[in-house]
Amino acid sequence: SIGNDKNTSSTFYLTDLDTKRLSWGIEQVRKIQSVGPLSNKTGRELTPGSNIVGRELRNFVRNASMTNSHWCGSTRMGVDKNDSVVDEYLRVHGVDNLRIVDAGVMPLIPNGNTHGTTCVVALRAVDLILG
Repeated sequence: SIGNDKNTSSTFYLTDLDTKRLSWGIEQVRKIQSVGPLSNKTGRELTPGSNIVGRELRNFVRNASMTNSHWCGSTRMGVDKNDSVVDEYLRVHGVDNLRIVDAGVMPLIPNGNTHGTTCVVALRAVDLILG
């Protein structure tokens, strides 16, 4: 697998611009954290450590970053059987007594973590199934 191959970076997806932007973001968080009253409520930076800056910080970002998979849309919901897997009632098109109730039914990736949206889909499914 890619993660076990010592000759392959797990951060192959990051461009130089990506690492610069992510490093800049870390630096901005450091600035925000250094000002009271927030600085009075937070501890020291654990990783990578506030002494890591510039090229070292960019190297840290490149080497420590990983993908965060919140898969969704693989069984998208819609009314058209040609471009969706489930209908608006979460029923699989063409299959009796089968529903899909997970992030796969989201036709678009939500802006943020998928957990909350998946919980809403599950609550809606309860209403649909119980009537």
